[in-house]
Amino acid sequence: MLVTTMYIRHLDNLISEESVKVIDEFHEKPKLKKNIEISQIKWAKLGSLSFLKPMIEENKGAVIKRLDENGNGSLKDYISTPLASECKLNEFQLELFSLLQSYKDLLYTNQTIDNSDDIQRVYVLHVLDHLMKSRAQIINNNKLFEKKTFDSTIDDDPEWRDQGFTRARVLFLLPFRYSALKLGKTLVKMLGDKFTVAHFDRFIQEFGDEDGADSVLRPIPSDGNKPIDYYHTFHGNTDDSFRIGLKLTKKSVKFFSDFYDSDIIIASPLGLKTIITPDEQQAVAASDGDSLPPSGDKDFLSSIEIVILDQADIFLMQNWEHVLDIMQHINTMPTKPRKMDIARVRHWHLENWSKYYRQLIMFSFVSVPLVHSFFQAHSFNYEGYLTFKHRIDNPQAVQITTRCKQQFLYYDSPNAKDACDDRYNFFIKHVLPKYTGLVSTGELGTMDPLDHTLIMVSSYFDYVRLRNYFRREKLSFTQICEYTEENKVAKARQLFYFGARQFLIYTERCHFYHRYKIKGIRHIIFYEPPIYPRFYTELVGMLSPELQGKKFVEDKLHFTATTLFSNHDTLQLGAVVGYSNAVKLIQNKKSIT
Repeated sequence: MLVTTMYIRHLDNLISEESVKVIDEFHEKPKLKKNIEISQIKWAKLGSLSFLKPMIEENKGAVIKRLDENGNGSLKDYISTPLASECKLNEFQLELFSLLQSYKDLLYTNQTIDNSDDIQRVYVLHVLDHLMKSRAQIINNNKLFEKKTFDSTIDDDPEWRDQGFTRARVLFLLPFRYSALKLGKTLVKMLGDKFTVAHFDRFIQEFGDEDGADSVLRPIPSDGNKPIDYYHTFHGNTDDSFRIGLKLTKKSVKFFSDFYDSDIIIASPLGLKTIITPDEQQAVAASDGDSLPPSGDKDFLSSIEIVILDQADIFLMQNWEHVLDIMQHINTMPTKPRKMDIARVRHWHLENWSKYYRQLIMFSFVSVPLVHSFFQAHSFNYEGYLTFKHRIDNPQAVQITTRCKQQFLYYDSPNAKDACDDRYNFFIKHVLPKYTGLVSTGELGTMDPLDHTLIMVSSYFDYVRLRNYFRREKLSFTQICEYTEENKVAKARQLFYFGARQFLIYTERCHFYHRYKIKGIRHIIFYEPPIYPRFYTELVGMLSPELQGKKFVEDKLHFTATTLFSNHDTLQLGAVVGYSNAVKLIQNKKSIT
């Protein structure tokens, strides 16, 4: 076996205190260009990417290289047996695998329905290869320690320190149980028939549909009354509270292993949060058996080397705070001694430098500031990080076939922290009066109120703020959010359709989970560009004469779609109107119709 298949250079390379200071300084002052190098790279299948590299001694001369320059898909020189003999990757997968094997952090926001399976196969291959190399190093060192073929200076050699405080090395964060089911099946398939699998039937039973069926094998309908991406997102068991440990040995993989005896932890943000937070543990402890650690224990996350967030955009529709909280607990020092050989623990674990070696990998269907800021805030990898230019082949605004007036209104917001307040004030003073029949000065205008107006709000906090304002001003409105009961949803839709309420305040998260086709919409206000750009097309498509009441006269009314945006909305606005147009609008501080 080649040395490269036994050791991982990224983990064995001991960085200096000076390098740590350089990385910390960049995170404290992200606009500081000192000691940071940014390069642009373009690959045939993955597209354009940016490589940010800390200028430290350990990174000197580092380049990004595509594995197997001949392009024949053979990876035997790079990955551990027994995977090498069975591994065949297409061009897209080979490029992605090359980047993952560099152990740099990676954010890929061009995930689609078509490439999701290819992506998963690549990161599973990377994780299995990582675990096999780590295990090979440990076994080889065990033999040498048994023979005592070392001298007193062995403690100074990083190759002899091959372990962490705890066993778990890889953490997967996934949104739904069916996502974990699909991942588990991919992992078992890639290991092959030579590996025995323990408790796999139980895994299918608990992570499949309610009746125990394997939802991964169930066909996805293509002729339903909702968009096809909805059925892909909510395919199978959509429970968002789960966690499971997997133990990988030389010839077997065991599901439902104890967390402190696991190599891999697969969890949802909510499922993991209920473990590491004491007051939330009690409600789930009885249903998960003895494999979970005690209430509030998070030491099993202390030695994580790879964190993978797949379908990360869905976490925005669940509870993003859980993701933020979990990342704060990864790679922290254990609270009490564990079963370990301190002489084998890596120096950088002992120095509390684990986050500088952790590889953070994120895949998302959308490119939004929250995802990018999270990635940059937690990317301490001394190797640097990679981000991709989001592809917009066909902006949403040009796909509109409905006859309507599209407006994009700019409001200035000097500080991102004050963007919510600036947007709220702009909406109340300059937008809402045009729909209520009042001009911005507060005097009675000559125009009539614009009935049947839907207000689409992305943030629940903005939704609550607008709802409270509408109540105080006693405006005619109804509301639908993700917490609204079904009978109240039906009543709200009926009131809006028949014109008994002028406004309908509607959250993007509610639309994500239900995809309601709301009748009676004649005017839409996007309080900010939607997180999911396709929602713009879907909702504007509801501005249709066929979805109006019997008294509707098309010739006397024009449909309108109005979107508010600021200088902080480049990514989301770009997905709607195209990035070049978005940049021009924001730079010129211009509204368009």
